[in-house]
Amino acid sequence: MNRSDEALVRAAAAGDRAAFAALVRAHYDRTYRMAAGLLRDPDAAADIAQDIWASMPARLAGFAGEAAFTTWLYRVVLNRVRDHIRRTQRRAGSRARLAEEAARLAAEAGAEAERRRWLLAAFDALAPPELRETAWLIVVEGLTQAEAAAALDVAPGTVAWRMSEVKRQLTGLARSEGVA
Repeated sequence: MNRSDEALVRAAAAGDRAAFAALVRAHYDRTYRMAAGLLRDPDAAADIAQDIWASMPARLAGFAGEAAFTTWLYRVVLNRVRDHIRRTQRRAGSRARLAEEAARLAAEAGAEAERRRWLLAAFDALAPPELRETAWLIVVEGLTQAEAAAALDVAPGTVAWRMSEVKRQLTGLARSEGVA
């Protein structure tokens, strides 16, 4: 039986374990993928995804249905990722993981590995972080600008500006590095 997310949310919030299990099956991978893509830390992403879904039964009561469940879920993930980044930055050391990843990528042979390294570094160089979040939702998650605006809780024009800025920054970086 294929029920909509909203119907599953209502049923799960009322204690229906099968509905909750269906929500987990439908959206757990998306939760993990987004956290892993933004953090570049599979272990932290797994922890975040598990924490989100472990606390989800209590959170479902807070889902007002004003936006699609996936839009609400993107906000939950973004907030948890942002919290994690703040904690990690206080502890320092997050750059060490990025350096290890860059070293691993640089050691890989071939033009594809070099292209991937450049793209990851360029993506990570986007500043401020809101640009990277916006680009992730649109490019990787495939959201429209309107959907990304809802997930980020900003105006659609802000998303359009951010994507324009992403293109400008990546083009400038490519030119300065002789990639373009």
